Amino acid sequence: MARSTVDDVRKILKDLRKVTNTYRLYGREHPNTERTAAAFIRALLPVLDKLGRLELQCHADTLTLGEDVVYEDAEAGEFAEVLYREGIQQLTILPGVDKTELLSLVRLLSINLNLPGYEEETLISLLWQADLKHILYEAVQGLVEAVEQSETAAAGELGTF
Repeated sequence: MARSTVDDVRKILKDLRKVTNTYRLYGREHPNTERTAAAFIRALLPVLDKLGRLELQCHADTLTLGEDVVYEDAEAGEFAEVLYREGIQQLTILPGVDKTELLSLVRLLSINLNLPGYEEETLISLLWQADLKHILYEAVQGLVEAVEQSETAAAGELGTF
């Protein structure tokens, strides 16, 4: 991968981390959140045009683009670790993604899943519910099956045992 592309993706992920942190602190409507979200989107769209898609592999404390490390957690509990711990193996952003989908992704990545009201959720289940057409993910298969069974049971579609 070209060095300039790797550097561009590093900036995108740095901007994504900034906007998720700002979103947690101030909420969606705050000027700081809007400013950091706009920077993230401005950085992302030209790179999507160049690459055709942004396909990130998720590891315990890094994100990679092909063989290149494009994000590394500075401390425990940061972005890459959260994706990995939640069972996300790959996150892909496709051309045609719009601001609404990107802000939905930011909102989902900003949720503290340890808070009351989210203890039954996973990032995989939230992404599945959001049904983002231009943001794809690959998850550990056992977690995907558990989410699907949980959703089916919640809808009352499973029989009794």
